[in-house]
Amino acid sequence: MNLGSLRFFLFEPLFFVLFLDQNSIFCPVGSERNPSRTGGTIVTNEQKQQIITLQREGKGYRLIASELQLPINSVKSWCYRHPINSTKSGHCLQCGAPVKQTPHRKEKKFCSDRCRALWWAAHPEMRNAKKLYSHICVGCGQQFESNRAKRVYCSAACYARHRNGGSHD
Repeated sequence: MNLGSLRFFLFEPLFFVLFLDQNSIFCPVGSERNPSRTGGTIVTNEQKQQIITLQREGKGYRLIASELQLPINSVKSWCYRHPINSTKSGHCLQCGAPVKQTPHRKEKKFCSDRCRALWWAAHPEMRNAKKLYSHICVGCGQQFESNRAKRVYCSAACYARHRNGGSHD
């Protein structure tokens, strides 16, 4: 056995015993004696209610923290872990149906993929396309624009008609 590894094994239990002797009671981080793993401030029940009230008034983390004299990260952490029910109810841009929003996610604008495709087809000017290429459809001969340089057909329906040997009306 290597002398270096022997020392490691001999001194490891002694270190643990010394650690226990210094603290008198073994208390893991995050338990009753040390409530926070990172040393953050504990938010009291009264402060929690005040945070909720201030958040509903539309105040930000910085204002809430300064009013309650709490660290801003304590306010942010508590708000992130305990989201208030938002009054924002999303509605589909295409059909107006209510859209269920998921907390901590990007706001949804459409109720389905169908509505999303229809809306973007009706509003091409709203797209942030980097570059538009002009093409002539192989299936129907119609000119169309696309953000893809190698696009051949103007639509999936035109592609299907041309693939099956059908002619375009």
